[in-house]
Formats: sequence, structure tokens, C-alpha cells
Amino acid sequence: MEKFPVLQNELMRLEKLYSYNILNMEREDGFDNLTKLAASILAVPVCQITLMDANWQTFISNVGTDMKGNYREIAFCKYCVVQENILEIEDATKDERFSQNPLVINKPNLRYYIGAPLMDKEGYIIGTVCGYDIKPRQMSDSQKIALKQITSTVMRLIHLRKVDLNQNKYKGIVNLSQDLLCTLSKDGFLKELNPAICEILDATREELLSREFSQWVHPEDIDSYIKLFHNFDQVHTGLIFRLKKSDGEFVTIEWSSYFSIELNIIVLSGHDISEALSRQSELQESIIRANEAVQMKDQFLSDMSHEIRTPLASIVGFNELLTTSNLSTEQKSYADAVNIAAESLINIVNEVLDVYKFTNHEITLDPSSEDLYSILNKVKKLYALKAASKNITLELDFDEQIPNSLNIDRTRLIQIISSLTSNAIKFTRKGSVTISAKLVSKLNNLAIVEISVNDTGIGINQSHQDAIFECSKQSNEATWKQYGGTGLGLSIVKLLVELHNSNLVLKSIPNKGTTFSFEVTFSLSDLKTVIKASSKTALLNIPSLNGIQVLLAEDNKHLQILCKTFIERNEGVIHIVSNGQEAIKYLTQHTVDVVLLDMQMPLINGIQVAKHIRNELNLNCPVIVCSANLLDLNYTPEDLKYLDEFIPKPYTEFRLITEILQQFESKASNSIKDDFKTIMNELRKKEGDELVNEFEKIFKNRIPQDIDDLIRARENKNFDEIQNKAHYLLTTLLTLKFEQGFGLAGELEKAVDNNKNAYALMLTDRFIDYLNTALKEI
Repeated sequence: MEKFPVLQNELMRLEKLYSYNILNMEREDGFDNLTKLAASILAVPVCQITLMDANWQTFISNVGTDMKGNYREIAFCKYCVVQENILEIEDATKDERFSQNPLVINKPNLRYYIGAPLMDKEGYIIGTVCGYDIKPRQMSDSQKIALKQITSTVMRLIHLRKVDLNQNKYKGIVNLSQDLLCTLSKDGFLKELNPAICEILDATREELLSREFSQWVHPEDIDSYIKLFHNFDQVHTGLIFRLKKSDGEFVTIEWSSYFSIELNIIVLSGHDISEALSRQSELQESIIRANEAVQMKDQFLSDMSHEIRTPLASIVGFNELLTTSNLSTEQKSYADAVNIAAESLINIVNEVLDVYKFTNHEITLDPSSEDLYSILNKVKKLYALKAASKNITLELDFDEQIPNSLNIDRTRLIQIISSLTSNAIKFTRKGSVTISAKLVSKLNNLAIVEISVNDTGIGINQSHQDAIFECSKQSNEATWKQYGGTGLGLSIVKLLVELHNSNLVLKSIPNKGTTFSFEVTFSLSDLKTVIKASSKTALLNIPSLNGIQVLLAEDNKHLQILCKTFIERNEGVIHIVSNGQEAIKYLTQHTVDVVLLDMQMPLINGIQVAKHIRNELNLNCPVIVCSANLLDLNYTPEDLKYLDEFIPKPYTEFRLITEILQQFESKASNSIKDDFKTIMNELRKKEGDELVNEFEKIFKNRIPQDIDDLIRARENKNFDEIQNKAHYLLTTLLTLKFEQGFGLAGELEKAVDNNKNAYALMLTDRFIDYLNTALKEI
């Protein structure tokens, strides 16, 4: 926040202000009546008539506040007194001049300001008529015209009170001002001064007039003092030098000055900023301490997230392996109990982190083309066993009129519905829980959908309904003791719903049930996108890595064992190193298909390894980072661009394997494409148009049939036919210099030879895509 703007005529403006002899006047009905009129017309809670001194704003009339004045530095009117028109600030938080103003960020938390300058006949602005509000707003043109008329009336009233000080102009000025005012001759002696200077320096008028003024100036500040005698044709502002008091202490004064040609003297206006500087220093120290406290809190959450989730990853992972082994019914119940406890702890950590992210405005929506039915049905399936264990019916009531393809943030919507469904099941002893989606309206490219979760549970008393949306609050202590929970879930749901520009509505009758509902406006998307995404998901259900080579860099021994078990039992090959340096060394000597990195490792962290892989080793293999720290306090979006995927710990076997397959397949398919047009142009230069035209004709006539054959073979899993077709096309692709296609066909043939059937199917899909692209671009 800048100190305050001043015009070139600032000192002459001050002289004009002091000439009205109004700064120290008692309250007068005439001004008060005008202030009340302005407040009524503007409909604002606070209205004032103000006068702007050198460093202080004096309120000569108030409505809505008892303040007598304010520092000019924080006054909104500091901008109004340097312009001729009305100044209106509709929302101070959105104006960079005011957003960090203490009156905005602290009480009274001002948001709105309107001010009209008090300008005399000679064009000097001595103050304002202004109004404030604590909420954003906007005045009408008629209100602004009325404010101008009131301002003109105030100025005329000030003129009527004016005292003619022409005979003793400068003496009058200095005696009226609350600031330090004096006149200084060119030889450096004071000519006139006001009592404020004598008081602050604890010196007599005679003492000050008898000695050269520089003798009162701190030796280190002489250079600043000398500037008073430079460039007499300019106004000097913001000059700071210290003056010595009679007790040897120094006070820091900020000065403004101009040279009066007619009187041949320097006119000085000063303000004691010693206390302000001390407060500023204290404020800076407080800000530093506050920032350190915030950083400590952030780092604590980051460290705790990592320290809790890392062992949890081992617990969840090994327990998953345990549940797939041969267990007795009793042993399986123990394993299930471990899983439930681990999931509960994960949810608590996630909820705490979500609250933190909301507090720091770090959560945003990331919509993509989705099928709303599949999302709600997934939640239903997730909680089907939980409901069945309590003999509760879990139903999905879906309006078929809802469009199939909507732009939805899948993760956040699942989080909302899952939390509401989990709560509904928890607080329902018998009966049913119903997840519903109903189309409210559809217009052009938008669909408004009401989503609700209804239960026949214990209900919530009216007196407790507001409290349940507060962090760490449930309807009452007895409920918490019986059902448990952190009390964070609904507060997070409410914030997530509001992030969708909606409101969470609660309807509940004790002992009969509860309904939570909200309306969301979704934009429609292309159905093909959803179908394509669904197809891709189906492809990732392949339960085999088929020899994919994975390098794991992980310093936790338990997670090394877990990851090795997951990958090897899904027919992948894993190479393990314990830190980032070993990972880089391994990659300089070996080739792998996928790199799996822990984010926080000794010596070199996951981000640094990823940067080295891209920038130094120039490798294009997928880089997946796993981390137990979901806050990522030390990483920027620029850092994260080196990664292909991020997997939070703890992860399941399914998540890890499907992510490896997806990234491997995506990276491979993205890299397999020839520059067909350039290749054909080069062939024309070398072989001539006639031969190349013949090549193109044969290719375009034959390839569509080859594609159809491959599609049929793919559907029937006829690997002999796939291998024969790949081998058959090798010669054509080599003749046309399509090197990427030639390599893909060879890799496909080799995969079938080695009985890597799942891998061969993936390569077949890529080969079909490659041939289709070639047909379009040639």
C-alpha cells in the first residue's frame, strides 16, 4: 500500500486549508445537518465531512462513527483529494489500492466508499464529503448528483466562516496546524514556527530562532536536510530527518516543503513519525512471526501427512495381499477389521487435509466429460456391502431424462455423494438409503440436476441442524459417542457443494429420516468422449503387465517388498533402488518401460529425479510419482510438469497396476506416429510422382481391408491372424519409409511370438490407430 499521492500544489493546498481556520472548530449544526442529509440520500451507515491536512484527516462532522480523525496514510479520501470528480470504490477487496488497507482487512472491514472533493473557487481541494459501507454496492447517477450538490453547499458554508488572515498569513497557518510548521530563510535560520515544534523538541521559541536549524538535525541526516535548499522551483515531499530534543533524544520527522517566491522563504510542514516507525517495525516483526507460525503449521501438516500415510501404505497393501490368501473365516474377519480401521484413518487424514486446502483456497474443480449415472452407481456399489451388513436397502433413483454426457469433476462429486451416503448408512438402523438424481431443467448447453441422499434414520433436531456443518461438530455429544467420526465430513461436503456454485439443503425429522440435496448446473459434453473414456477404462482392467519393465525408487523397505509383490504377481519385471541418485545411475545403464518414484527420498527427491530424466537423460518413458504428502508444499506446477502421473499413498494393487498400464500405453501410443506428408514429399523428390502416386493408390485401396481384418482378429483374439497381418504389412511400411509403423508392426509380431497376449492386444489397438491416421494424412 503506497503512502499517499500528492499534487504539485500540495503545500499551497495546505496553505489554503489553514486559511479557512476550520481544523479545530467545535461541532456545528449546519455541517451536521448536511452530513445527515448525505447519509440519508446515499443510504450508507457512515458519512463524514473531512478536511485533509498534511498527514492527518480531520472529521468535522460524522454520522455513524465517533472518530475525530485518521492518518492520511490509511484514509480512503487520500485519493479523492487529488482528483476533481467523485471517487467510487464498489468493492475495496478488488481494488489494489485498498485491498490491503487496515480498514479493509481489519475492523470495520470496509468494502464500499464514495467521496466527492471539497473544491474552492480557486481549484484547491481541502477535503471531502464521503460515505462508507461494509458491503459492496454501487450508487445511482441521481445519488451522485445529489452528493455533488451537498458538497457545493458544504464548501459555501466553509467560505462563510472564513477568517481573513492575509495580514498574518503564515503565522496563522502555523498556529492553527496540529503538524510541525515553520518557515526557514535561505541562510538556514527559522523565521517563524508554531508551538508544536517547541513542544516536541522541548525547547523555547527563542532557543529555536537563535540557532541555525541544522544544529538541531541528526548528523547522519544532514544530506536529507540540505535537499531543502535545492531546486526552489519544486515541491519537496517525503524528506525525512531527525531533530534533537533538549534531553538528547531524537524524533523522526517527515517533511514537505516549497519555496515562497513572494516572501523569499522556505515553508516547511512536518509530522512526527517516530511512533509510526516503531509500530511499523513491531508490525513487521509480528508479520514475520505470523508467517513463521503459518509455515510451521503447513510443514507440520505436510510432515504428519507423510509420516502417517507412509506406514498406512504398508498396512493397506499387505492387508490386501493377506485378504487374497487362504484365510479362515475368523482370520478374514480380522483382516477386514484391519482394512476398516485403515480406511477410517485414511479418511480422517484426508478430511483434515481438505479443510486445510479449503482454508488456503487450494481446491478447484477439474470437470471432464462423464456419465452421471455411472458415477452415482459406482457410489452405490462402493457402499452396497456396508448397507447390506446393517440390513439396509441401498437404492439409486435416476431420472432417465438426464443427458448421458455432462462435464463433471468426477473426483469431487464422488467425494460429496460418498460422504452423504456413508453418513446416511451410519445413522440409519433400519429401512433404506436412496441416492437420487432428477433433471430440474435443460436449456441449450446446460442441464440443472438435483442430487439428493435420503435416509430413514435417526434424523436431526432443528436446534442442531446449523451446528452439524461446522468443523468438528455433530448434532450432539451422545451422537458422537454412539456413532463416532471426526465431524469434518459435512463441513467439507458443504464447502465442495458451494464450490459447485450451489447450496446444500438439509431437511430432517427426528426419528423419521434426513434428506440432503443440492442443485448443480452442468454443461453438456460430447457423448463420444464418455464412450471413449469408458473404453479406455475397460482396457485398463487387463490383469497383467506382460513383462513391462518398472524401475522403483523407494527408500521404505516395506513398500519395496509390497510394490515388488504387486508387480511381479501381475507378470511385470521390477528393478529396485533406494534413492534418487541410484535411480539416475541405473537409468544411465539400463532401459525400462516405466519409472516409479517416491516423492520424498534421501539425497535427491522424486521431482529432481524426474527433471534429470527429462532434461539430462532425455528419456521419454512414463514417470509416476507416489507420495504420502498430499500438500506438496515445496513443489510448483512448473515442477510437476515433469511427471506423467501422481499416485497418493496408500494405494491399492489395482490402482498401481492400472496406472502403470495406462501410462505405458499412453506414452507408447503418443510416440508412435510418422510425419506422413513429409515422408511422401521426400519420396516424390527421390522416386518421382508417378511411382509414389502408384504407392499411394495401392496403400489407400488395401489398408482399409487390412484394418478390418485386424479389428476382427482383435475381437476374436485370433493371435495367429494378428501376427500374419503384422508380418504382411512390414514390407509395405518399409517401402514407404514409415519407420514408426514398421517398428510397431515388428513389436506386435514379437509380442505374439513370446505369448504376451495382453500386451499384443494393446499393440494391436495402437497399430489400428496408426493405420487409420496414415490413411487420413496421406
